[in-house]
Amino acid sequence: RPNDVIVEIASRPVESYQRLPSVVALLRPGEKIKVVYLRQGRRAEAVVVIATQGGGAQPGEVDLLGARLRPLDRTESASIGLHAGEGFAILGVDPRAPASGALDEGDILIGIDGQPATAARLKTLLSHMGNAGRSPHATLIVQRGGARFALKL
Repeated sequence: RPNDVIVEIASRPVESYQRLPSVVALLRPGEKIKVVYLRQGRRAEAVVVIATQGGGAQPGEVDLLGARLRPLDRTESASIGLHAGEGFAILGVDPRAPASGALDEGDILIGIDGQPATAARLKTLLSHMGNAGRSPHATLIVQRGGARFALKL
C-alpha cells in the first residue's frame, strides 16, 4: 500500500529504496518469499510470489555468470573515460551464481580481453560460454569505485 516501507525481502535487509530493485532482481520468477514491511509504524509480513513484469530483463540487459549487466549510456561512459557504446553496469549478482564474490552491484565492466567492453564483444563471449563443454578463457577488466582489476574466467 502507499507509504508502506519494505525493510526485508527473502531474509535480505533493504537499507534504502535505491537497493530494492537490485534485491528483487536476484529473485526467480515463481519463487515464494517473505516480505517484511512497516505500515503506520508497525512491522508486518506477507508471503508473495515473484512474477515478471514486461517480460523480465529490460532491453539491452544481459546475464553473465549470474551478474545482470546493462550497457552504460553515453554520459556514464564518458564520465569514466570510455567512448559511447563501451562499458556495462553491474545491476546485481545472484548470490548463488559463479559471479558471486567476484563481481558486485555497482561494478562497471570496462574491458574484455584487453579491448573495450562493447555489446559485440560481450555477445561473442556469451556465445562461447553457450557452447556445451566449452569453458571460455577471457579476462574481464572491472572498475569498482576508483580502482580497476582483472578477472580471469
